[in-house]
Amino acid sequence: MATAVGLSGGSTLHGVTDDQKQWVVFGIALSKVLVTQIRPFVEQEVQKEYVRLSASHSIHTQSTSGRLKNWRTFLKYENINGNDAFPRLPGGRYEYSKFDCRVTSHVDFAKLYVENHMAKFNAFDEHCDASAVLALLGKVPVFSHAVQCAAGDVRQARNAWAHCVFSDWDPVNYQQRFVEMENLAKALSLTPAVERDLLGELKDWETKGTILCMNPTVDPDLLTLVQQHVNTLRTDVTFEVQEDRERVSLALNDMSTSLKELEARIASVQYELEARMASMQCEQEARMANVQCEQEDIKQEQSSLSNKVDTLQTDVETRQENVNLLIKSQAEQEDVNLLIKSQQEDVNLLIKSQQEDVKLLKSQQEDVQQRVAHVEDQLSSAFLQENREDGSYEGPANMVSQQYHSNVSVEISSFEADIAFFAKRHDPDTRQWLFDDFEHLVP
Repeated sequence: MATAVGLSGGSTLHGVTDDQKQWVVFGIALSKVLVTQIRPFVEQEVQKEYVRLSASHSIHTQSTSGRLKNWRTFLKYENINGNDAFPRLPGGRYEYSKFDCRVTSHVDFAKLYVENHMAKFNAFDEHCDASAVLALLGKVPVFSHAVQCAAGDVRQARNAWAHCVFSDWDPVNYQQRFVEMENLAKALSLTPAVERDLLGELKDWETKGTILCMNPTVDPDLLTLVQQHVNTLRTDVTFEVQEDRERVSLALNDMSTSLKELEARIASVQYELEARMASMQCEQEARMANVQCEQEDIKQEQSSLSNKVDTLQTDVETRQENVNLLIKSQAEQEDVNLLIKSQQEDVNLLIKSQQEDVKLLKSQQEDVQQRVAHVEDQLSSAFLQENREDGSYEGPANMVSQQYHSNVSVEISSFEADIAFFAKRHDPDTRQWLFDDFEHLVP
């Protein structure tokens, strides 16, 4: 729905009360929504009843004297076959003996249930108006009791509408009469899709009536729609009472006049709006041109930033490759460190083993030195004793007595004479050579 026009009060519906607005909307909803959508269903059910009576009572071939006079209600044969054209008897009674009472179609069968002023339709179309449809729903026995009761409530609302007592169309009564139309739609047992659409349209028109009353301005589209339906109501609705016809016609004429005046004001307002819109459009176009220039600048900046981002991305990738190489190098270095550590541990073990060997050699050396010192002491003692006895040197092999040889270790016995010989002279170099040579001999 288009936006409501609100400049200079041009779209306000002057001279029409809220009750009048709701009265008009109910008339539109009844005639143009409810009756229009249920009319095919009513025709279908009436046709079923006609076919059944044609088979059971031969109403399509019946004579005047043998006609079916009542079928739940008195049947009005004056409404078919031009029977109402015959002159009436004194007192206004019909002369049924002259009537053609053959009911040759379901449309004629429907006419038997409505008032004469309603029986102007020759098909179930817009000429079969709300009064006729509601009468059929309330009288033809094919419809259930629930449908007949609901149709009776709506028929009373339609009669109240025809009386044009606008004070009866306050918000409470307005809503109640829409509820009654909804109840009738539900009682008809329509297909789910048809019932859903019908209830939706009724609710939509009920809302339109509320909008007309609550909004200070009127939507142009809603105004046009209401005006179209008001014009059709003036020609489509039939009335039994002439006073009702005149009242409704007058009310609809007043409403139509107000709508036309409002339409003229809206046209003026729309012209003003169009002028303003044209001015605003020029301003908008200028702004759009500026925006486009700014967009071009932004695009250039974005392109520059994109290039910088690409460069940074390349730099990041290069650095990442370097980092990966460094990580790989660190991993290789760690492997080398582990190998060096392993080799160092092996060297430490070897050094430790050699240190133990050195300790053992030192221990052996000290032992040899002690033995040599002991031998020297013994040789010195023996040499001194021997000199005291004979005062001469007989050679290295004969200088040591038999007693001394018994106390010296077998390992060095072959060198005792030489040791004793050189010991007398106390030559340091000779003694060191002797010790060194002796160490090599010790296992």
